[in-house]
Amino acid sequence: MIEREVYDPAHEGDLEAVRAWLQKNPGELNSEISDGYSLLHIASAFGHETMVAFLLGRHALVNLNANNQSEATPLHLAVAYREEDVANRITQMLVANGAELNAKQRGGQTALHHAVGRGSELLTETLILAGGDPFIKDDQGRAATDVAKQGEYSAEPLLQLLKKAHSLTQAAR
Repeated sequence: MIEREVYDPAHEGDLEAVRAWLQKNPGELNSEISDGYSLLHIASAFGHETMVAFLLGRHALVNLNANNQSEATPLHLAVAYREEDVANRITQMLVANGAELNAKQRGGQTALHHAVGRGSELLTETLILAGGDPFIKDDQGRAATDVAKQGEYSAEPLLQLLKKAHSLTQAAR
């Protein structure tokens, strides 16, 4: 495993240390830092909004799949962050900077699968309004509606949002 000295500052959200490291290592913005993740993956996974904004401003690759078992993009990791409001703001930043909404990680899940799987109406709506496709199936043949029905929470609000997505796609045709 490669673990660069910038991992701890990135994990802790120390923007000044990351900035200083990138000044010394300008060609390493999108390099693997630890466990197959880039700086943007780490910042997205740990909810470091300011660092995500900084890295996006430096043109970090927003659609880079992790070089590990998950093959997650920063968007997958952002959607999974524990604080829903922070996850949503980072998701919006990534989407505004070209994140592929329907990118799949290993297992075929998209960020929308994760948003629905965690029962988040906020993230589900954000991804749908941005153009996330609720009909994409993962490697087990499950679309976001299937994930909603299998969840441990009330699926009805999520199913209504997914129906809204269907209406939006029909209106766009």
